[in-house]
This record gives sequence, C-alpha cells and structure tokens, in this order.
Amino acid sequence: GGGQCFFWGHGTMLVNAYICYKRWQELHGRLPISHYEFRKRVVMAKICPTRYGPLKGNQISIPQQQGRRQAFARSKRSSSVRSGEASELRASKRLKVAAEKEAEEQVCDTSTYATASRLENEKSIFTSTRLDKTRFHLPVAAEKTTGICCQMCRWATGRKYSAQLLRCEECKTYLCAWCYKRFHTLKTLTKKTKSEIADEINGRKAKKGNTKMGKENVNLDN
Repeated sequence: GGGQCFFWGHGTMLVNAYICYKRWQELHGRLPISHYEFRKRVVMAKICPTRYGPLKGNQISIPQQQGRRQAFARSKRSSSVRSGEASELRASKRLKVAAEKEAEEQVCDTSTYATASRLENEKSIFTSTRLDKTRFHLPVAAEKTTGICCQMCRWATGRKYSAQLLRCEECKTYLCAWCYKRFHTLKTLTKKTKSEIADEINGRKAKKGNTKMGKENVNLDN
C-alpha cells in the first residue's frame, strides 16, 4: 500500500526531473545524458553524497532556490513592464511624427501641379480644391499647348496628350475636354480608377488612329 505509493511517486518525480533537465540542456545547446545515466547519478548521489553529490560551492539550499526564482520572476515582470512602456512610447512617437508630417504637407503643399501623390491623396489641399463645388471650375482655352498636356491623361497613361486642351482657373490645372468633368467629380482616384481611365484613353486614341488611317486610304483610292 504505502510503500507502493511511495515508489510510484518517487519514480514519477525522477521522470519529471529528467524531462526538465533534458529540456534545460537542449535550450542551452548542450547534449543531455541518457535517462538511465541520469537515474544512476541521482541514486549514487543519494548513496554517497560526498563523492557523487554536487560540489560544495555549487550546493544551493531550497530557500536560496526559492529566492532566486522570486527574484527572477520580479525581474521578468519589471522587464516586461519596461518593454511595454518602451513599445507604447515608440508607437506614440511614430503617430506624432506622422501627424506632424501630414499637417506640414497640408500647409506647404499648395502646388497645383497634378502629381500622382496629390491626385491619390484624398486629404490633400489639391483634392479638396478640385472637388469643391462652391468654386467656379470654369474651363478656359489653354493659352499655349507647347510643353503642356492633360495632367489627368499623364497620370493615367504616363503619356503626354494635348488635344482639346483646357485650363481650370480655380485648380490652375490643364485638362483635356474628356478629362475635365471626371477630374472635378471623381472623389477617389485609386489604381483601379487609373487603369479604367487609361483603358478608355488608349481605346479612344486607337479608334481615332484607325479613323485617320481609313480616311488616308480613301484619299489614296481617289
């Protein structure tokens, strides 16, 4: 009865001890001894502690072990708190820098040139101006066409088109007759929108080219 329970508990304790020992060795990159050798050393240390037990300098009492564990736990908790505070501080700094940068862009970015970043930034002054219905976005004929192009076509296709070019007095932006309305009505200019506009522009240009070629062929026949 009692003896069997004792030996069962003792055996279970040795198995658990070996599992802990093996895990510790593996974590520190060391090769653990076999389960048999581990049990043998434990038994020999119990039989003759002075010869097979730990060295005197390495002996640690149970109260000392408990004190070390408590100190380690306190240190770990303190380290976790410091780490969490540092992470929150870094995140706060990043948000502050981003907010300051955005505010600076809102104040300083008063250019009317339709760059990709200004067109795609829904919070920019450029976007709020082009969508502002209280302004008079009246088109006027472009004074010149040399060196200028429709900025919407340029954004969508990467090419310069200057046919039927107009200029918005409020936005100070050059636009072709086809892009004038959508420039002032499309709220968001995403990559999908960009692709759709590019397809429409390229299709219109290709159709125009085919029509022109057909007329030339008619003239040759005559």
